[in-house]
Amino acid sequence: MQHVHRHGRLARGMSVPVEGWERPGKFGRLFPRLDPRPDVAPFPSDLGLPGGPMDAIDPPPPNQPFARDNGLIPAGWTFFGQFVDHDLTLDRTPLGMQQQDEDALRNFRTPFFDLDSVYGEGPNGSPELYEPGSGGRLRLREVPGATGASKFDVPRDADGLAQLGDGRNDENVIISQLHAAFLQFHNVVFDKFKDLPPERRFRQANRLVRWHYQWIVLHEFLPLTVGAETVDQILWKGRRFYFPEVNGPFMPIEYAGAVYRFGHSQVRPGYRINATTARPLFTGADDPGGASLNGGFPFTAAEMVDWPLFFVIGGSTPAPGKAIDSLLSTPLLDLPFPAVAEDTPPSQRSLAVRNLQRAIQLGLPSGQSVAARMGFLPLQQEEVWRVGVEGIPKTPEQQQRFDAINTLLRAFRGQPTPLWYYILREAELLETVTLAGGGTGNHLGPVGGTIVAETMIGLLQADKRSFLSAAPNWTPDLGPAPGVFGIADLLKKAGVA
Repeated sequence: MQHVHRHGRLARGMSVPVEGWERPGKFGRLFPRLDPRPDVAPFPSDLGLPGGPMDAIDPPPPNQPFARDNGLIPAGWTFFGQFVDHDLTLDRTPLGMQQQDEDALRNFRTPFFDLDSVYGEGPNGSPELYEPGSGGRLRLREVPGATGASKFDVPRDADGLAQLGDGRNDENVIISQLHAAFLQFHNVVFDKFKDLPPERRFRQANRLVRWHYQWIVLHEFLPLTVGAETVDQILWKGRRFYFPEVNGPFMPIEYAGAVYRFGHSQVRPGYRINATTARPLFTGADDPGGASLNGGFPFTAAEMVDWPLFFVIGGSTPAPGKAIDSLLSTPLLDLPFPAVAEDTPPSQRSLAVRNLQRAIQLGLPSGQSVAARMGFLPLQQEEVWRVGVEGIPKTPEQQQRFDAINTLLRAFRGQPTPLWYYILREAELLETVTLAGGGTGNHLGPVGGTIVAETMIGLLQADKRSFLSAAPNWTPDLGPAPGVFGIADLLKKAGVA
């Protein structure tokens, strides 16, 4: 079956959240006085070409000569991070449009952790997302023949297209089934309030689901991603750079256009999704009808995700994510989707090239200038502009490529570093640690981690309906003990793990 990629597709009923911020958010700048990084030769986009300095040369497992495991962050958090991103932001500006005025950009999502990607406009505004006559249960599609914990797919129309608050959550098998888990979690919570009138019942369930989700973001996802010390410092000492309370919540373009794209570095070229099925990210050009992780179609029983392979659940040992570094898995540098015209140059199919070009389009400053503005000692040119896999044993052929890439990178040493590339190198150079059981792990560095944490915590604090704002002393009550709740507990409560 040819799987259809639908990145950026807007499903019905995603424009307004339930009881929330009723306007799409705007983009803005954290550092408006910093000059854009100049687009000079050698051009930043040269970094992201297939076979170039950012190519991990990592075909699907087990042959991964360059990619490093991240023993601190299980693979499932890559997709949770994608789910969070789809909850917060969507920039539909075409890549070729030269647009540096953030005031003219619109974020087509609400800038809050309100799960509008799940709830759409609620039972009245988005009835296609809900079970008819239920008063607020979300629709699911039962998967024929599924026998494990995961038995449900997201709801689909007669053509097999997902009916979601955000169609991007069906772009791959894993995030689609994570979305389905949230649908099931809502239904479990909704059923707890069966004695309440329908409207109040939905409001109560919606609030409880949102708050448990926000708890996971604040107490599990962020500490893993930026480090617990950074989270604690911002919570206790306050934010220094992001103040959505002043002119209303906005999405920083430094965050959306560069920093949060660190997650692209975490993606592996393929994943084992259950005991019997492993899939590459995409279907190759030589096998257009083959199976991959692409979404956009009804899943079969063989494609149901076994979540202990992705998160620590009941003592499981999940697969690690890929390290946060300056290398992207090879399939991401040759995207096979027809999201661009057939005559588009091959370089435009590279996600790395597109990220680097987007930064130029948005007029983003360099990593060094942002670091200095934030009060951090910037990375030196000699540190940044060298390939970051020196500790991995290499064959003679790999060593030859390694040396050639270092030669190419030396040409960049007179230039300031693109913000996205800087964030990746910062994590790689400053935060990589050797783990007691062998292997390595890392999270974002001081610049990237601070921007991510301040943005997410700032949005939680600016949202009058979030638990952090409305009830700062609230603790979750759906976990194994009062105040204890994580992604494993959500998946268990949803009945998928």
